[in-house]
Amino acid sequence: ILVLGDVMLDGWWSGSIERLCREAPAPVVDIQSRESVPGGAANTAMNLAALGARVSVAGIIGTDDAGADLRNQLVAAGIDVTYLLDHPDMVTTTKIRISSGGQVMLRIDDSAGSVPAEALAELAASVRAAVEHRQAVMVCDYGTGVLADPVRRSLADALAGRDRAEPGARPLLVVDSHDPRPWAPLHPDLVTPNAQETARMLDLRLPDGQERVAEVGRHAGTLLEATGAAAVVVTLDRDGTVLLRPDGVTHRTWARPAAEKQASGAGDTFVAALTLARSAGLPLTASLDLAQSAADVVVHQPGTSVCSTAQLSRYLKAFADTALDA
Repeated sequence: ILVLGDVMLDGWWSGSIERLCREAPAPVVDIQSRESVPGGAANTAMNLAALGARVSVAGIIGTDDAGADLRNQLVAAGIDVTYLLDHPDMVTTTKIRISSGGQVMLRIDDSAGSVPAEALAELAASVRAAVEHRQAVMVCDYGTGVLADPVRRSLADALAGRDRAEPGARPLLVVDSHDPRPWAPLHPDLVTPNAQETARMLDLRLPDGQERVAEVGRHAGTLLEATGAAAVVVTLDRDGTVLLRPDGVTHRTWARPAAEKQASGAGDTFVAALTLARSAGLPLTASLDLAQSAADVVVHQPGTSVCSTAQLSRYLKAFADTALDA
């Protein structure tokens, strides 16, 4: 599986708060632990690797300390970084969360204002080779500019080339994007917008709670047309997910929410497990159920976490004694 997109480094700094600072009514956090883990598209890749996939990452990082840290962690997880390019004028996107007592107090984001044109051109030129021999391509587009027009066009050409060379050989294409509409010409097999992204596409405010599901279902045709996708999976955080298809088939999954305030990246886990299950030949509805289970595992873990095959197996066994071993 190829993960193409916005790779980031997530920082989790935690400590105790016992006083306010003198110069402003702000808490002083005495930092006691610092942890950095792959985030964004890199977290999706880490989840895929933890579930047993052979993963390659394509994206752009800086030649800074954060970029070196991110690359080293991906390599340590067995992920191929041949197509993870670095550029001296690029800032590796970092998101540092500062927390105390399990509550995130502040998030500090550091990212490039723009992606260097030569770095974009280099990534675009490498896409065709990166797509070769992949069973699935995951696009993780969080709007940092790494997946601008040159890269998107190159991916479209690479997918069309695979199909021309061997009809039906085009890899599964899954798009996880803050705005899936620019990817519509590529006709993804799956897009996975969350509630906020879905509301933006529909230009309306979704109701709260379970009523969101019915509202999303009423606009299935609009969402399928806007995204150009064969199927849309709308993720509704605490309310699970809903599948929308042109044939009218719908499917719900139900989340097991956690009170954990530090949980992050469950959406990355969900889309990783969904892509892997579909690549392995599971039906779409079963793939969604499996992906929801993987997401349920990570929301009960602090920080930016991944779900391994062993954790997923243990979770599924808790429901019944009929789960098969390997």
